[in-house]
Amino acid sequence: MVSTFQERKLRRMFAAFDADGDGHLSRERFALLWRQFWISDDPADPGNVLCGRIPGPR
Repeated sequence: MVSTFQERKLRRMFAAFDADGDGHLSRERFALLWRQFWISDDPADPGNVLCGRIPGPR
């Protein structure tokens, strides 16, 4: 079961992925997010949070 906190976090993440706000990810948008995840160095790109934040040094 997903906690309320986790659900809010997931909804915020999906909103960042869903650029046009229609509630769906097109195949093209999904492919862009994966390309960002694998090749982008920009932490502001939405694709860079697909698998969660990478923890920094403590």
